[in-house]
Amino acid sequence: MDPSQAAQIKPYAPWLIIAGVFVLFILLRVTRRELRARVDEIGYRLIGSRGLFIWFWMNAPGVIVHELSHALAVLLFWPWGFRLTNVTLFRIRQVQPRGRDSRSMRSGGRQPLQLGEVQYSRAEGRIMTYVAELLARAVRR
Repeated sequence: MDPSQAAQIKPYAPWLIIAGVFVLFILLRVTRRELRARVDEIGYRLIGSRGLFIWFWMNAPGVIVHELSHALAVLLFWPWGFRLTNVTLFRIRQVQPRGRDSRSMRSGGRQPLQLGEVQYSRAEGRIMTYVAELLARAVRR
């Protein structure tokens, strides 16, 4: 690359890296179903029925980070009476899909799974309890 072009691009390099990461995430989101089918197929060919767990273990670090981020959010509200009661990683159970009005919906495709859970208790009647619940509902949508 021409040094003058590199000098012109240099101030924008951090933004280009961030944009590249976002593009990568969008591509992964769009191609996720096909990627999973290919990983399952390759795993099945290599190690039989246990190969279907390859996708699960590829997602394991993300599950850990996701659930620990929920636990951290609860810990941030510790001064207002929020307490962690249980953090569960890798308890796989089926979840009934729910609409915006919290009514259960039928799923036409694969059954969604819950891979982890953070349980907490909260103090009733405090304003921060309502603020935290509003934040939690906004994040779930």
